[in-house]
Amino acid sequence: MRTQSRRIEELAKQGLVSGLAAHLKLRDGIQAFYDQQGMCERIRNTPLVPHYTLTATIFVWLYIVLVPFSLLDALAGEAIWASIPIAALVGWVFDTMDQIGKKTENPFSNSPMDVPMSSMCRNMEIEIRDLLNETDLPKPLTAVKGVLM
Repeated sequence: MRTQSRRIEELAKQGLVSGLAAHLKLRDGIQAFYDQQGMCERIRNTPLVPHYTLTATIFVWLYIVLVPFSLLDALAGEAIWASIPIAALVGWVFDTMDQIGKKTENPFSNSPMDVPMSSMCRNMEIEIRDLLNETDLPKPLTAVKGVLM
């Protein structure tokens, strides 16, 4: 972004940016990028308290352990055998949600389940270069094996 700011200054000095309004609009765009970058960095650098993760996991497992007991009265009689697969299914759903929550705690760690930052940056690069009337535009990034980075 620093390079883009310098380049806008050079273009303005060369007279290639027509008028003050166009120059200010380009500068506002750079400022918006700075603001977005700052917000993403704050999200990335904000740690999730480990106690929260541990407490959530403990509660999930406590729930999983107690579900079969809660089903005993509801399925009393001949259907009591169904409490085992139902409890297993409910436990699996809650454990899966807990695991997904753990894997998505850091959306900027460049793993397959994260925000596709490289793709987003490439798309912005293509749009900016197109606005500058460049013809040699890079290709957008595509998903590899179903994962877009």
